[in-house]
Amino acid sequence: MLGNPKGPDAGASAAEATAATHSAIQLLRHKLEHQALLLRGMWALVKLETGRTDDDLARTIRKIEQAEKKHAKEAVPCGDCGRNLQDNSNVCVYCGAVNEHRPLF
Repeated sequence: MLGNPKGPDAGASAAEATAATHSAIQLLRHKLEHQALLLRGMWALVKLETGRTDDDLARTIRKIEQAEKKHAKEAVPCGDCGRNLQDNSNVCVYCGAVNEHRPLF
């Protein structure tokens, strides 16, 4: 019998990788829950201080979503290599050039 062709620790390595992935997911969930809590608190303060309503927020979100859909259809080429920039980025992932003309938001 030749044994495990991937080596004796292949099963342990896969288990460690799985455990690390689960740990990373838990951390991301915790961070997301914390961000949601912060947003709820900030929105409560904005409503209290400005008199804005949930309907005001919903309208603003819809406007932003519409603008992002329009923006997503407009491919912006990199000024150095000519390849399209990723959405909401001014740094080209292909050549690393910083494209100052592209707004971040």
